[in-house]
Amino acid sequence: MKELLTQILQSNPGVVNLLISGLLLPIFVLVLNSRQNRKIKELESNIDLTKLERTKEVEQQFGLEDKQRTHEAIVLSSLYKILFEVQRLQIELSGNCVDYKCIGSALGKFQTSFEKYHSVISDNQIFLSSKVTGHLYTFYQALAELLVELQDLGV
Repeated sequence: MKELLTQILQSNPGVVNLLISGLLLPIFVLVLNSRQNRKIKELESNIDLTKLERTKEVEQQFGLEDKQRTHEAIVLSSLYKILFEVQRLQIELSGNCVDYKCIGSALGKFQTSFEKYHSVISDNQIFLSSKVTGHLYTFYQALAELLVELQDLGV
């Protein structure tokens, strides 16, 4: 077999070039291409994974902002209801209130309504920003001062 191969190579010296250029070179090119294709697919999958992660992060961020807006709207509506109750208290006290007992009864009605709306606010307060919470406590402080003055008048 060795002799046959040596004889073929001696009689046809171009066979080696033919084997190298026709067989080994395309195989080498295929190996390089497949390796590059694998690397490209890995990079594409990494990019797709990163893109999915970023999309989820953005969706979560907007989801949290939407939830926060929802809770802020609930708190705001409760604050409006408290202000309505303050107006009702003011109307009740300025209308036909002639003795100090009516101050106590009007304050009692207000306290009942206030407790209901305050519980709604406190349920949603954890989702509020610190700035909004600060404003909320400022409102509570002003309201408490007014209620104390009214109670002092009713005593």
